[in-house]
Amino acid sequence: MVDRAWLWRAFGAGAVCVSAICYTCLGEPRVNGEQYLKERGWDIAFIESEKIKIPARFDEVYISYNAMQKESGFDLEPYAGKECVRYTYEVKNFPDYAYGVRANVLVYGAEVIGGDICTVGLGGFMIGLCERE
Repeated sequence: MVDRAWLWRAFGAGAVCVSAICYTCLGEPRVNGEQYLKERGWDIAFIESEKIKIPARFDEVYISYNAMQKESGFDLEPYAGKECVRYTYEVKNFPDYAYGVRANVLVYGAEVIGGDICTVGLGGFMIGLCERE
């Protein structure tokens, strides 16, 4: 006769693992990106998400972008050649800008690994992720 208590414990443990994996892969990164920005004082609205691959070798643009990341406490070099997700949000409370400001948050697994805040218009700006002053 099969020990049903053991079977249910094994099934339950497997279900918990699958649930944790699904939550991490499907829900956690966006929540972390939103949480990361909100904890820094930004009023945001989700726009889109996109899988991107960080180049294995950085060109001049990525070297410059990563220098900005390092100033914000991040470093994309350990993620070179890896795929991550870029979550884009509208920033509603950037000083002196009523509209047109975006926050891009790069997430690898369930970890925020970098990003930027920028304007979408000509003559705008791009800065590393920061706290709202």
